[in-house]
Amino acid sequence: MTEEAPRGDTAGGSRAFGFMGTWQGYAPIAFTNLLLTIVTLGIYTFWARTRTRRYLWSQTRFIDDRLEWTGTGLELFIGYMLAILFFVAPFGIINLVLQGVLLRGHAGFAALIVAVLYLLLIYLIGVAIFRALRYRLTRTYWHGIRGGSDDAGFRFGVSYFWRTVLGSAALGLMIPWSMTTLWNRRWNAMSFGSSAFRADAKWKPIFPRFLLFYLVPVVIVLIATI
Repeated sequence: MTEEAPRGDTAGGSRAFGFMGTWQGYAPIAFTNLLLTIVTLGIYTFWARTRTRRYLWSQTRFIDDRLEWTGTGLELFIGYMLAILFFVAPFGIINLVLQGVLLRGHAGFAALIVAVLYLLLIYLIGVAIFRALRYRLTRTYWHGIRGGSDDAGFRFGVSYFWRTVLGSAALGLMIPWSMTTLWNRRWNAMSFGSSAFRADAKWKPIFPRFLLFYLVPVVIVLIATI
């Protein structure tokens, strides 16, 4: 019996990656994931995500072997609970303090607190994005080799912070630059086994498309107001 050729391969099999999954194979997983997520009021979401990744990874071939996902739903659930404990709960407490400051008539100080919290949130989002990619790589195996990074992501959080703020300047026109440079920085900090990833995405080629996406809503609004 011959194995089905991976999707994405050329006639000569020159492409390194191929995907062999089908919607028929994934449908039972998707259906049971949806059913169990509803029955458990959303708690099963983490295990559903794990089942989905396990299927997608197992159907993805790189050169001569398939990928393997070894992460668990419990890991995702614990990560979610830790995020609530260390981020959501403190922000909730600070919100109560903020209300007390407002009631005492210190509107300026309250505005300063909000600004600091907003900037801190941008930094934390950057760290979370980096660590999420690192987690996915550490749970991805190929020929017994896994990926990862020695970087904890805190420096990336700083880079994400100032590049996001700067990228949003000039009415958001620098977003393509900030997104591509952050993409490169994130992937260049990762490795798979002893081989480091190398990313060198350019922002200028995608800027015309971004500009079109950026201007279309403006044009629609202008036309609607005429």
